[in-house]
Amino acid sequence: MSLQITPWSYGPSIGASVALAGEISAVRLRAKSLGVSTAFAYLCSTIWLIIIPYLFNADQANLGGKIGFIFFGQALIMLAVLYFDVPETKGFSFEQLDELFENKVATRKFKTYFQDRSHGASEKVA
Repeated sequence: MSLQITPWSYGPSIGASVALAGEISAVRLRAKSLGVSTAFAYLCSTIWLIIIPYLFNADQANLGGKIGFIFFGQALIMLAVLYFDVPETKGFSFEQLDELFENKVATRKFKTYFQDRSHGASEKVA
C-alpha cells in the first residue's frame, strides 16, 4: 500500500519544484538557482538509485513495501521546509520580489511587507 502512495505524492512535486526554482528566485540569480537546484536534484537521485536496491534486497535491509515509510518521512520533512521557506508570491511583480529578497524579508512575511512598510496605508500589490 505504501508503495502505491509514493508515486502519487512524489510525482506531482517534481514539476512544482522546477516551477518554484524558476519563478521565485531573484531575477539576477535565476539561472544560477536553476542550475544549482537541477544539480542537487540529480545528485540526490543518483544517491537514491544506489541505495534503493540495498533497501529492497532480501539479503540486505529487506524492507520491501515498507520502504514507502522512508519516503513518507522525507515528505513530512519537506512539507515543513516548504511551509517555512517557500514564500507567497501571488500578485507580486518580479521587481517587488527582488526588493523582498534584497531586504532579506522572512518568507512568511512576504504577504504583509508592503503593508507594514507604509504603516497601514497599503500599496497595491498586484
